[in-house]
Amino acid sequence: PVQIVTNEKFESSAVQPTFLNFNNWQQQQQQQQHQQQQQNQHSTVGALNNEFNVDIAREMQIVDEIVNKRVKELFDSNNDDCESMSSYSAPSQIESSTDEEWTPCSSYSSAGSSPAHNTCEESSLKTTATNASKKRTRPYGRGIEDRKLRKKEQNKNAATRYRQKKKLEMENVLSEEQQLTQRNDELKRILSDRKREEKYLKTLI
Repeated sequence: PVQIVTNEKFESSAVQPTFLNFNNWQQQQQQQQHQQQQQNQHSTVGALNNEFNVDIAREMQIVDEIVNKRVKELFDSNNDDCESMSSYSAPSQIESSTDEEWTPCSSYSSAGSSPAHNTCEESSLKTTATNASKKRTRPYGRGIEDRKLRKKEQNKNAATRYRQKKKLEMENVLSEEQQLTQRNDELKRILSDRKREEKYLKTLI
């Protein structure tokens, strides 16, 4: 017998491969879109990581600059303190050196009314007068002395204020203690009166 292929079978067999090809193409498109999305996500994550690393590096640099600046300021302040201390100690050293200057009069051992002896005495008087004027006009020593006296006076005033404060507190405590003692005596008296009344009422009953 001869099999006759109808148009419906032929059309169904022709449509089926095209439908499969469309499904494969659609799956490929979906896979490509998924891969592209993953690539985009990886790229965004990488960009965020790079920005985060850049921000961290910038902040670390700022912190290092602040620390270095602070260290430099401390070093400069220490140098200034050392220079001020050396400037305070320098005038005293200069004065001691001027006090111990050699004078020609020290070489003369003979004493008398000779002209050389008189000139030596005059020169020694002049040197002592100049040294005294230097000692009177030294500013640093007077500043240190004034500072010490001022500090001592401040400590004395602070101690006086502290003693006065403690004395006032003690007076307040004593007055409060006296008031509480009086209140306690009054309460004891009231209690004794109540006990007497209670005893009297019991006897009446």
